[in-house]
Amino acid sequence: MVIWGEGTNDNNNSSGIDHFGVFAENMAKFAEVETGELTDDTLFLGSDQSDRSRTFSFKGLLTKLKTLLAEKIHKHSTNDITSGILPVARGGTGKGTALTAADVGAAEAGHTHSLKTLGAAASVHTHNVSDVTGAAPKASPSFSGSISLGRKAGTVIGSNSVAEGTNVEASGVNAHAEGSGCAACGDNSHAEGFCTFCDGLYGGHAEGDGSIAAPTDIYIPLESYSGAVLTVKDTPEFEYLATALEKIEAGMKIYVWNSYYANKSCSVYEVASIDLSEKTITLTTALPNSNYKVDHSVVPEIRAIKYRTAHAQGTQCVAIGDDSNAEGKQCIAIGASSHAEGLGSVASGDHSHAEGNRTESQGLASHSEGQSRCASGACSHAEGSNSVASAFNSHAEGSNSVASGMQSHAEGSYTIANNESGHAGGRYNKEMAESGGDSSAGDAFVIGNGTVNSRSNAFRVTFSGAVYGTSAFQTSGADYAEFFEWADENPEGQDRIGRFVTLDGKKIKVAEPGDYILGIISGNPCIVGNADEDWLGRWVHDDFGRFVKEYLEEVETEIQLPDGLADDELPLWMMENRVEERDGKYIQATTVVADHETPSWRYKANPDYDLTKPYIERKDRQEWDYVGMMGVLAVWDDGSCQVNGFCQVATGGIATAAEGYIPGLTYRVIERVADNIIKVVFR
Repeated sequence: MVIWGEGTNDNNNSSGIDHFGVFAENMAKFAEVETGELTDDTLFLGSDQSDRSRTFSFKGLLTKLKTLLAEKIHKHSTNDITSGILPVARGGTGKGTALTAADVGAAEAGHTHSLKTLGAAASVHTHNVSDVTGAAPKASPSFSGSISLGRKAGTVIGSNSVAEGTNVEASGVNAHAEGSGCAACGDNSHAEGFCTFCDGLYGGHAEGDGSIAAPTDIYIPLESYSGAVLTVKDTPEFEYLATALEKIEAGMKIYVWNSYYANKSCSVYEVASIDLSEKTITLTTALPNSNYKVDHSVVPEIRAIKYRTAHAQGTQCVAIGDDSNAEGKQCIAIGASSHAEGLGSVASGDHSHAEGNRTESQGLASHSEGQSRCASGACSHAEGSNSVASAFNSHAEGSNSVASGMQSHAEGSYTIANNESGHAGGRYNKEMAESGGDSSAGDAFVIGNGTVNSRSNAFRVTFSGAVYGTSAFQTSGADYAEFFEWADENPEGQDRIGRFVTLDGKKIKVAEPGDYILGIISGNPCIVGNADEDWLGRWVHDDFGRFVKEYLEEVETEIQLPDGLADDELPLWMMENRVEERDGKYIQATTVVADHETPSWRYKANPDYDLTKPYIERKDRQEWDYVGMMGVLAVWDDGSCQVNGFCQVATGGIATAAEGYIPGLTYRVIERVADNIIKVVFR
């Protein structure tokens, strides 16, 4: 075998700096092979084929490499150790590889073994730094299949676990701790980096600097213990203690750990029974009093767990919710299946997500993103800067916006959407008029135009359909009109636009000379009265057309949960159906009509209104037409009308020229549009 490197110049001569030069020099020292005559097994490293200053025996080099790699590269897995076989692929011979204590104790500094010493040792291969530097061998741990390199002295290493680094411990089964000050206390957990801690059971993972992955359901402070009986500390700061104890069940696993960091260790016990009145938890196995000391200056000393995982990574991140994930810096994921990421973000609600800079998601399935957002309502969403979505299904976005009404939406700058299903936009709007428990009342939509010192609205629409504005309503339409029904119902669907009309009872017909003129059929009204996209009789009105109110009150009844409702579906179902759990019972709040005046009200619905029947708007029905009653309107004429002159009604509801102005009978002509169409001012 011949290998050479080319020079860097165009002539490719030996004066160029060859690509293999440094490698060759190092290899020469490493292999310690004398330059000699070229053979088929020669490894040649030079600037060209004529330079034979660096030639090495290829077979000799390989032999030397194998020996040195076997001595210096000492890699094998747990399976290698426990089976007694070190594969060739890992620097072994395929023969028995276990080490005796004598082999370990006599090994050279740096943990080096020759192939010869890798042949006859016990299956358990455990030693620390002092072992591999020539000191007397240490005792193996009590569990098989474990590896400990530099772990904290005196700590327990779990079965099939790995602890490596400085002041580390892997006390869980199948656990792995690596780095400095890391502890993998849960079964199947992994802690790595600097001062990380993980006690998740099925794949919990903590990494980075000071991160904690400890999935739990309950944190409870310990007052005292005696054998297997734990007495819970009842303190004001743990106001939900009773609720927490109620969640603990017989058979649940309890983590108990020593509070002192220097002697910190965790152990798992099983719950035998709970006594709520005495606030005690009885375990199936007694605690060893010599190993556990209670220090109330630190966090609670008991954790009840449900065999879930958590993942924390970054700097000082904490993931303590089941199946939670915290990443970034100082992020906290407390809720089950929650996710916190970024800087200082907190996801405390179950299934919540907080991301960005110091955002917080407190509600069930809530989401906050941006900077200093808070989504505290269930299924709420806060985004932008300093926005708050505090109600169920609410959404706040922009800057300093607040959505406090259920299903509300606030956007813009310093907006407030406090009414149920209301929408606020713009900036600094007035607080919305609230519905009082029903969506038929209160403000539906507002646009703010205020300032920090004076909130105001540019535009407002109520759920009853009222519209409020602070400036002119500008449109391309030219007249005010109202809907009227044709007396003949217009059976042929005729286009009667531009005709003068008069009243026939409360309906209309084409006007004739001498008739009272109601208006002109309009094609382009700017405002239309007596119109609705729904049946006008949907709501009860008084004789003057005002909405009739009915007052409301709340009643509570005990209900049974529906069959087939999964545990993870229950919280959301209860919120949607206004159900609370009290003393083990499910109480539902229902809105009913009161027989007296109350602060809560809604518009009274017409009992004759049928939601199942489709409604066709008046604008789409041939028996109804726009009657322009004020403004500029186009009208048919007989061709006799003159601009700046006057017109009056002729046969068939068209216009004809008039001699002068007669109030109520003639109208000023301002424009001729076509041979037989003019525009008039109608008032």
